Amino acid sequence: FTMAIGLDEEVLSRVMIFGFFEKYGVWVAAGISSLHFGALHIGNAFWGDQSWDYTIAQVINAAAFGFLCCGLMLYTGSIWIPILLHGLSDLPMQFMTESEYVANGHASTDWVGLAIAVMLYTGIGAWLIYQLNHRLIKHVLYQPSFHIS
Repeated sequence: FTMAIGLDEEVLSRVMIFGFFEKYGVWVAAGISSLHFGALHIGNAFWGDQSWDYTIAQVINAAAFGFLCCGLMLYTGSIWIPILLHGLSDLPMQFMTESEYVANGHASTDWVGLAIAVMLYTGIGAWLIYQLNHRLIKHVLYQPSFHIS
């Protein structure tokens, strides 16, 4: 089930939304697709029986996690790595009882922990995108324009 969620949300945000906005640049597409991914979680306040405080934190965390997944997709050249990571990150939720899930959605938010997670996710995602761009530029600059057979 969690892999299906990963597949669905990653294809929508990373493949479709990122793909549409990529013509405006990798950084713009990564930002917009990540914000879109975060926004997908707003509905949890309405249909997931979560507090607004918890939902806002989840939206912020999901957007940052989406940026990490975008960086992974770009760096590896594969959507399957972010799908796997996404599915694995949702896996613990499958082992919660309904009462644990509801209690979790009403717990107070650890804003310091959230800030650390956001910095890590966006930092690693940005590093991966930067490394990809650096690698591509280096390849173009140092690639000979002719080959001697």
